[in-house]
Amino acid sequence: MKAKVIETGEIIEVFQDFTQAMWFDKAQPHKSYHPNDLEFLPEESKEVTIEGWVARGANPHHLALYERKPDRLSDIWGFSHSLQLDPTSFPEVTWESEPKRVKITITPIEE
Repeated sequence: MKAKVIETGEIIEVFQDFTQAMWFDKAQPHKSYHPNDLEFLPEESKEVTIEGWVARGANPHHLALYERKPDRLSDIWGFSHSLQLDPTSFPEVTWESEPKRVKITITPIEE
């Protein structure tokens, strides 16, 4: 997503960290912005691409998509924000394997 930094007028590509409610510069990920510091620009495309990590819990029926690569805890992956996925997806991802990096493209359905 493109945004204009209100203070400088610079146009940057940003991504959101949902855990901190902050936005980060894709070119310089150490730079963070509060939403009030940015003017979000309209998207040129109707498609949205999300990158994340798919990991399976010790319980094989728990498969989730994580925004960042999660850490393995005693029997779960440690990262609070996740989206549950169909457990039959990604059969190659097991509790013993490393999380798998994925890219998801979301396209609106015209009705």
